[in-house]
Amino acid sequence: MKSQLDPMNPADIEQALRTLTGGVEIHGDPKFSDEINERLLTAGETAQANAGRADPATSLHVRRLLSVAIKAPTNAKKVAWLHKAADTHAAAIGPHAACHDGCSHCCHVPVAISRLEALAMGRAIGRSIIEPEYHEPLAFRGYEAPCPFLVDNRCSVYNARPAVCRTHFNLDADDLLCRLTPGQDVPVPYSDTRLFVFAATEMEPNPGNWADIRQWFGSPARAESV
Repeated sequence: MKSQLDPMNPADIEQALRTLTGGVEIHGDPKFSDEINERLLTAGETAQANAGRADPATSLHVRRLLSVAIKAPTNAKKVAWLHKAADTHAAAIGPHAACHDGCSHCCHVPVAISRLEALAMGRAIGRSIIEPEYHEPLAFRGYEAPCPFLVDNRCSVYNARPAVCRTHFNLDADDLLCRLTPGQDVPVPYSDTRLFVFAATEMEPNPGNWADIRQWFGSPARAESV
């Protein structure tokens, strides 16, 4: 199965960077229901308003924590400070998000993490990672590839989850755009996590040490058998 992005293709690299720094474009599509297309007309404005409700002092505090993470003397401390920054962000933005217990939409989308963070996660849950040279190609089409740690619509490794999961919030009015629809990739107005992307890539700048959580830890079937 071929990966959707070719890391050697400059156009694909630019596309990936645009997604990381600017997020997914919020626009309608004829294949979406009328309800979803109508919501997409206002989702961006709603998300901006909800983001604005968070304490503005939090952003400065998060920046400081990320600076500590980047400069930390060991990889374990880097990840610990990264997660502290992520949890600080979550405490501020979470109360204004549409996310709720039992929603597993974000557990069905790509979750790219560094080897540094995968190792820390593996130590926390007692699992060895699969090294990059043994990774299988990964491609996503819809929501057919749930996270290997999703059990009964809940994260089974919640306390050890990566920073990308800790900071992933839908800032729309409710979970309408997050409801899983086979064959449809509906754009969702997520919270701005560019600070975390920049910090994480500063901590691990080698592209070869980045992969999806499914590649670091294997398929759902493998995760259940360990």
